[in-house]
Amino acid sequence: MKKYIAICSSEMDTYSDYALFSIVSIFILNASTYEVGFLGACYAIPFYFLSARYGRYFDKTDVRPSRAVLFFICALCTPTILFIDSMLAIYGLLLFKVSLRVGLSTSIPKLNENKEESKQFYEVTGYILNLSRIGVPLVVITLYDQYGLSYVVGMSVFFSFLGLVTTLADSAYKPESSLNERLLEGASVRDLIRKNRGLFLLTLTYIMSSISFYLSNDMLSVFFRYIGEEESSIGYIITILGVGGVIGTKVASATLKKIPPISVFTLSILTNASSFAVLGLTDTESTAALFYYGSIFVTGIASGIAFVSLKLGIRRAVKFSQLATVTGYIQKIAALVAMSLPILGGVTSGVWGIQNTFTITAVLLGGVFIYALRQKDIKTPVKEPQA
Repeated sequence: MKKYIAICSSEMDTYSDYALFSIVSIFILNASTYEVGFLGACYAIPFYFLSARYGRYFDKTDVRPSRAVLFFICALCTPTILFIDSMLAIYGLLLFKVSLRVGLSTSIPKLNENKEESKQFYEVTGYILNLSRIGVPLVVITLYDQYGLSYVVGMSVFFSFLGLVTTLADSAYKPESSLNERLLEGASVRDLIRKNRGLFLLTLTYIMSSISFYLSNDMLSVFFRYIGEEESSIGYIITILGVGGVIGTKVASATLKKIPPISVFTLSILTNASSFAVLGLTDTESTAALFYYGSIFVTGIASGIAFVSLKLGIRRAVKFSQLATVTGYIQKIAALVAMSLPILGGVTSGVWGIQNTFTITAVLLGGVFIYALRQKDIKTPVKEPQA
């Protein structure tokens, strides 16, 4: 139970940060689309440089002390946002804090040693992630409107300390049984993924869909400002994504009983493509904002489906002793996409408009969906590792 509280603390702090940094950047510092695009890249840059390193480290050690240290440093660094008056400083703080969060994220799979409980573990984690999306942004917006930025920062610090305390108190975590096996290096990870066709296709479609998604993801808040919505729209967007994510998690949990993870993941791609097509092709002057919030809800469903199917697919295919290394490697590849595409999305939105960027995303996601359907491995379960 304590491990779920620690995960919950981390996710709550993550989504309070999304809202916090968006409010400061977009509505206090009046960031341009280009600057917002680079802000999105800052969420990914540390994942590219640190995911694999964290992964190799966590596969050879008890993750609990490291997670406690990361929570503690998160609590210390967050209040500095109160003294920031430039986007350059925002970038620096965000890069530092996300560097800590990479470690917290990469270590989560190591909290689930019992493979028989994997489906339940990732389902519960999915619910935690999306319930955090639902509640935290609304609380952030309320605190910001009623009391100011310092109360939002205080809440973020509280989440970090809660994660620290519950991590230190988790005496049930006993990883010793898996610390002595051979560690994977980069080439070995690539070979492992290539040889398991189900895992390879799952990883490939994940990367390809990320290319499409991250082109537009960080422009959503700017889009709602463009159609006349206020600061509260940031909280609504993240919350609605969370509501959709809860439903998506349930859908994934039900379908994974009979369908391989890659097939379930492909369903999320089609769902996301439909949502961005609506955002890109409708007339903003004659369409109510509520309709666009509905599209965000559909994107949330896709996110919930993708999270559970991807994580469970990786868990089924990889030994526990190598899980953090493989997870870190895949995160590193995805981060290269997430690092560059928000910047390109900011440029594209500045030159051609935000809605055209959404349309491009929908077309690209549709292409990935068609590609996945044409692969003979689409119905192939990920191969279980040899004991």
